[in-house]
Amino acid sequence: AQHALIKDVLSGADALDAATLNALRFGLAALCFSPWLPKVLPPRGVRAALEWRGGAELGFWLYLGFCLQAVGLLYTTAQRS
Repeated sequence: AQHALIKDVLSGADALDAATLNALRFGLAALCFSPWLPKVLPPRGVRAALEWRGGAELGFWLYLGFCLQAVGLLYTTAQRS
């Protein structure tokens, strides 16, 4: 169901770019989960910095994967994806 919806959004009359669509999706998810983010004010050391860096890197690769999937949906059917 998700693939068909994304394909419709990408190829509709007022189509979105794949990166824009995923930026909206990830931005909405970030807003929904922001109350559960740990407080950044007191520095917790090197480990906290590495956790944030690792989380940002994982988020980047996930975002890239979703963008490539959305671009692939432009060239195939939702059933074949």
